[in-house]
Amino acid sequence: MKNVLTAYDSALVLADTQAITTATTTYGKDSGGTAKVLDLQNYKNTKMFANLRYTAVDFTTGDEVYTLKIQSCDSSNFSSTPVFESTIPMGIAATVAAGKVLRSVGYVPEGRYVRAAFVSAGTSPVWTIDKLWLSPET
Repeated sequence: MKNVLTAYDSALVLADTQAITTATTTYGKDSGGTAKVLDLQNYKNTKMFANLRYTAVDFTTGDEVYTLKIQSCDSSNFSSTPVFESTIPMGIAATVAAGKVLRSVGYVPEGRYVRAAFVSAGTSPVWTIDKLWLSPET
């Protein structure tokens, strides 16, 4: 059996702390607010895991939905159609615990470049991301 959660590597961070407070798609950003795109050329044909840690989600009205989508593309500016590598639905209020939660899912990137899309929907979504990073299977 392979180790699915390797050591944290800051070079593989797709998103730093950010708050999402509207029903929209928001792309992962670094601590300076710049959109993050990772070049995974060195990880071609390697199974990767997305590790998401968030500190808050809001389900005040009960219709809020939160989804993380990992996208890849052969173009670093995602000008061609991206491939949705992995989707992590956060579920509904009854299935999402408050506080820090870590989610992981494995995939082999089809494109060289990868980014994260945080999708929120509903009346009053609030989603506070602590960190999102990738880990290669070892």
